[in-house]
Amino acid sequence: MRAIIFSFIFLLISGCATNNPTIGKRMWDEQLATCKRNFDEDSRLAPIRDKVSIGSQPTLAEQSQTDFANDLERPALLALDEIYLNCSRGSVDVLTKHNSNPAYINITQTTGAAFSDALLKLYQREITYGQFAQIRTKIRATYNQRWVDVQSAEYAEHQASAQAAEQARVVNQMTNRELIEYGGRLMQGPTQVPPVAPRTTTTNCKRYGETMSCTTQ
Repeated sequence: MRAIIFSFIFLLISGCATNNPTIGKRMWDEQLATCKRNFDEDSRLAPIRDKVSIGSQPTLAEQSQTDFANDLERPALLALDEIYLNCSRGSVDVLTKHNSNPAYINITQTTGAAFSDALLKLYQREITYGQFAQIRTKIRATYNQRWVDVQSAEYAEHQASAQAAEQARVVNQMTNRELIEYGGRLMQGPTQVPPVAPRTTTTNCKRYGETMSCTTQ
C-alpha cells in the first residue's frame, strides 16, 4: 500500500492526496466530495481564503505572514473548525467501518488534534497566520513519516507472511509428491521383504587331555 490517507480536512489543508485500497472506495470518494464541497461553497470562509490555503501546501509567502487574526476573520476560523471536525469524524468513520489498520485511525486522529490546537492558537491570537502555516507544514511532515512507518511495517509483515506461506506450500507439495510415489509403489504389487542375512557364529574349542570340548556362540 503506497498511498497516504488524511482525515479529509487535513487533506485539503495540507494539499495531500489519498487512494487507500483498504477502505471502501465509493464511501471514501463520497466523503471527499462532501467535504470538498463544504470547503469550496461555504461563504463563511471567504475572509480567510487568501491567508489559509485550502487544497495545497502552504507557500513561502503564506508562511511569512506576520498578521494575527482580526475580528472579521475570527468567525471564519470558527467556521473552518466546524467544517474540519465534521470532515475529520467522517473520515475516521469510513476508516473504522472498513476495518482499516488502527494505526492509521490513530494517526488521523492525532494529526487532527494537532491541527485543531494550532487553529485554536490562531483564533486566540497567540500565533500569526505565518506561524500557523509553518505548524501545518510540520504537522504534514510528521503525518507523512508516521504513515510511511506504518506502511513499511505492514509491508514487512506481509512479506514475512508470504514467505511463510510459500515455505508451507513447498513442504506440502513435497509431502504430496512423496505420498504419490509411495502409492505408486503399492500399486505395483506387494512389497518384497528382503532376505535376512544369516547370523554369524563363532566356535571355540579346547582340548582336555584326550578330550576336546567345543562351544558355539
